[in-house]
Amino acid sequence: MAAKSKGVTMHPGRIEGATRVLGAPDGWDKTRDGPCGTLAILDKETDGMHLMASVWFPTQEEILALAAGAPVRLWIVGTEHPPVMIDTGRVPE
Repeated sequence: MAAKSKGVTMHPGRIEGATRVLGAPDGWDKTRDGPCGTLAILDKETDGMHLMASVWFPTQEEILALAAGAPVRLWIVGTEHPPVMIDTGRVPE
């Protein structure tokens, strides 16, 4: 899934151990909201809390921007901000 934004956008990947694939949410209008791809997620229970994780790969431009000190931004579709976490995955071998 992609938020409407200008510039370069990270690419969603397939997370190891994915448990399901999400598509466009109910009410998504391709004409109004733009394209919405699929997103593989991993469902996990931790301390009685349900978590969902996905992986995203930055473009070369974003890698250079991050190395230069640019922040990572998280876009949420909607008007309420759910609890979220952001971290890094393992370095590819």
